[in-house]
Amino acid sequence: MFSKIDESLDEVRIPYYNPEENRIAWFLPDFVFWLAKGRQYHIVFVDPKGMAHTRTYQKLDGYRHLFEVKDQPRRIAHEGVTATVQAFCYNRDAAQSDELHRRFWVGSVPELLQKVCT
Repeated sequence: MFSKIDESLDEVRIPYYNPEENRIAWFLPDFVFWLAKGRQYHIVFVDPKGMAHTRTYQKLDGYRHLFEVKDQPRRIAHEGVTATVQAFCYNRDAAQSDELHRRFWVGSVPELLQKVCT
């Protein structure tokens, strides 16, 4: 399944620290994909971004703090179902990202699916 997130209706928010404002802010991804194979679920947030958005790195760090363990998606198990949450930023110039965050950038849908399915 796929959905465009509507900020006025949906409360999909990932907290992150914004040092410029010295407060917790919210990462509001634009799209969510719900993928399932058997009892394994992938919740994938995708946010189109220009490469000049420096706050994007802070948003990704907020995601990493909540949903990753040792740079891998945290596996959440409940009643025989396992889920992972992943976040990606979409930009055709994804290779221009800094080294720490490069794995979060994708430049095409096939690349996104390859990263989710591996």
